[in-house]
Amino acid sequence: MNNSKNIVLIEPPTGEKKITSFRYPPMGLLALATFLIKEGYNVSLIDACIDNLSIEEIIKRVRATNTRIVGISSMSVNIIHAFRIAEALKENDQKIRVITGGIHPTVMPQHTLSNKNIDIVVMGEGEITTSVLLRALQNNEDISAIEGVAFRKGDEIVLNRRRPLINGLDSLPIPIYPLLDIKKYKSPYAKKAPFVSIVRSRGCPFDCTFCGNPQMFGRTFRCQSPERTIKEIDYLVKELNIREIVLYYSERT
Repeated sequence: MNNSKNIVLIEPPTGEKKITSFRYPPMGLLALATFLIKEGYNVSLIDACIDNLSIEEIIKRVRATNTRIVGISSMSVNIIHAFRIAEALKENDQKIRVITGGIHPTVMPQHTLSNKNIDIVVMGEGEITTSVLLRALQNNEDISAIEGVAFRKGDEIVLNRRRPLINGLDSLPIPIYPLLDIKKYKSPYAKKAPFVSIVRSRGCPFDCTFCGNPQMFGRTFRCQSPERTIKEIDYLVKELNIREIVLYYSERT
């Protein structure tokens, strides 16, 4: 296996204690993993939240993949855990590149990069930006012109311009749900199991002060076609025997 194509994506824990009965799959990270697999990468997805993994267990799993690139998704509620994971990764192997994405790095890239263990931030939608970034890193190319990334240049934090939004969500592949252990995920509203969620749209025209969705995915509402959603539902029901599906009309992670 070519280790230059090995990528690990991590969903960090949300806290030291269980603070919610919601146990939803990390759909943003799953969408990114699926996109990168379609691009030819060997992606390992670690949901440290659902598996309640310690830092040591996370590092052990990363080490087993023989990767040099690790992506960490983060919200504000778990950015400290993302920092701790990044620190442990660097202590284990200084050559590992640590990339973060998600709502917190998008809204607060300067704060995220103030942690010296974070090498690069992906701002906004991650699929195309991460793919372009990985190709540049593998070829030792300059990343200063890549849209949608932030990074340190000496003591300076550089914020590149944002990448334009993906216009047609139908162009994104159906998530490879078996990358996750579906039976572990639950919803307090679900009556049947196994349960999963589908993200049908991105973006929101409103600008609520408590929500980072417009900054993450823009204020233009974009939605899958009914045909694309039906295709995904058919796959979940017929191939994976899913019995209950939650439809999201706004990306959460």
